[in-house]
Amino acid sequence: MNKKTHPSGIDWQGLFKWSAQYTDGTKPTEVNPLTEEDRKWLEKVIAEYTFDEADRMGEITKVLCDHMEMDKGKLLEAIDELHELIDIHPRNGLNLVKCGGFKLLMDAMFNNPHEAVRRMAMQLFSSWVQNNVEMQEVAHKYGGLNMMHQYIKEESAKNKEQVIGAFSSLIRTSLAHIKYEFFSEMKGLDWLRQIILDKNASKRALKKVYFLLYDLIVKETDKSIDTVLYNENLIKDYIVKDKKMLKRMVNSLSYDEEEDLFSDHVLREFILNCLGAIFQYKDKAMTKEFKQLLEHKGNQIDEVVTSMSEHGGDEDTISLISKENEIISDILGQKGDFLMIH
Repeated sequence: MNKKTHPSGIDWQGLFKWSAQYTDGTKPTEVNPLTEEDRKWLEKVIAEYTFDEADRMGEITKVLCDHMEMDKGKLLEAIDELHELIDIHPRNGLNLVKCGGFKLLMDAMFNNPHEAVRRMAMQLFSSWVQNNVEMQEVAHKYGGLNMMHQYIKEESAKNKEQVIGAFSSLIRTSLAHIKYEFFSEMKGLDWLRQIILDKNASKRALKKVYFLLYDLIVKETDKSIDTVLYNENLIKDYIVKDKKMLKRMVNSLSYDEEEDLFSDHVLREFILNCLGAIFQYKDKAMTKEFKQLLEHKGNQIDEVVTSMSEHGGDEDTISLISKENEIISDILGQKGDFLMIH
């Protein structure tokens, strides 16, 4: 459904501009009584214009009831229209819950046989629950944390990436009891560790994971989630004790091709901020090996920046890469506050 055109197909905005052009108040307007034919036409177009969003969401919910057998194209159109209806007004998300559509959407997200349908459902789920405590509560009730298992079930990199994005939207600003279940019952840190150590994980997936991990570290350190953790430094202690995970994080700062230095800089910045927070919390975790790896990484960047400057490289690119080296310098010099993103 085009946001600028009503489902009736009438360009109401254009019609309004046209009528205003000829009835602008500068001269008397002749108004004749409506004929019966004109009256019926007016009643018809008003009925078409009166678009009940709740009724339409109910109709789409009926489509979702048969999502396992429904044509993929029709399902994608229905989910896309739901997205537009939510954009019109946030209350439509709660309206969808009331008519049972949100639960069906989550069922499609987990079980629909079409990869594209599951991915689009996850995208919609993510936009609804992000920074929305009410929707997060509903999503949790319907088994939202099971997305941790969905990551393993999905085979394509795109869907795995979308799982992490949707899960991050649910957990980052969620209520205390949801975070408690994630950390304690669902072994959330083990799940994040598994993805970080997975050599087949895509860089986009890793970027989302490190973004979530750094957010959790910051919230733990500033005590905003201390009510749900039995150890106020649970996350940092977990990483400090896991040398394999730390080494993987440091080694992930390397790049194969010089072009990767720019394309992956966001991923590396998230990793560096996580490492900065960990080494700031426990400086003894900075072993000689890790120090040498970080120094080598810094030297690599210096060489690239020097080469780019000498050959008239793009200034924005040089600035971004140089910023990365500033973070490394802060980590090695034990400077800066890694509770704030650089």
